[in-house]
Amino acid sequence: MTTAVPDYDVFENAQEFLQYEELINQDIMYNAHFCYIKKNDALNYNILFSKLCNKFVNLFEKLRIEHLSDSTKYRKYREYLNYWIAYKLRVSGLPDILSPKFYDLLKSNYRECAPDGELYNKIYQIHDRNFNNMDIIYTLYRIYYELKSYNNVKCKEFHTKYEKYYNLAVNTCYTNDEKLCIPLKKFTNFYNKNRYSKLHICSTEGLPELPKFVTSKSSQGMKFIDKLAHYLHKLSSKQTEETLPIISNTK
Repeated sequence: MTTAVPDYDVFENAQEFLQYEELINQDIMYNAHFCYIKKNDALNYNILFSKLCNKFVNLFEKLRIEHLSDSTKYRKYREYLNYWIAYKLRVSGLPDILSPKFYDLLKSNYRECAPDGELYNKIYQIHDRNFNNMDIIYTLYRIYYELKSYNNVKCKEFHTKYEKYYNLAVNTCYTNDEKLCIPLKKFTNFYNKNRYSKLHICSTEGLPELPKFVTSKSSQGMKFIDKLAHYLHKLSSKQTEETLPIISNTK
């Protein structure tokens, strides 16, 4: 199956997307009967296919109705749904070799759940490299929103995970995939703006501070990678031995 290059910048409304996913139940959607009627040849996985398909239709319907009046969100939520499918397929236990069959199931029947063509050319298999980079940003948002009440273990995990995924995102942005820089900067701004609202949850451990993030600016005659040292220097005065920025444990 051919792949396309996805939009990485689709997670600003991650809290809203996660909340709607929590509202999904197991009831079969009126426009998701194709998920159960049209079986594939992987009989041992039909139940998983059907449940995931129905869940997708359910989430799509909730987000579609919610974002009809907002053209920006309307465009972004469909890109998010495509990431969501890729994520769920990877954690569902389905063999990777069967993933194309799931995409074929949705693409062959998108008119049944989206008769106005909202999903036309919006459902496609994301290349592993692109998915992994998107997943870094999604994980950062998810970790933030999942910290809801004090738990000593979760607060310690929060520090560990943020250090891991934030530094991974910075490294990937500057050395591997510049597309990651814009959504990473948006996340950094979001986190630094909202961090104080969660300080009371981990009052003992505190919450890590993220260094100021600097994206690339076009400069004729200079490649992005050539300016790596300059941006890393501006990014943070605290650096690891590998010159990658680190997040502090300042409360």
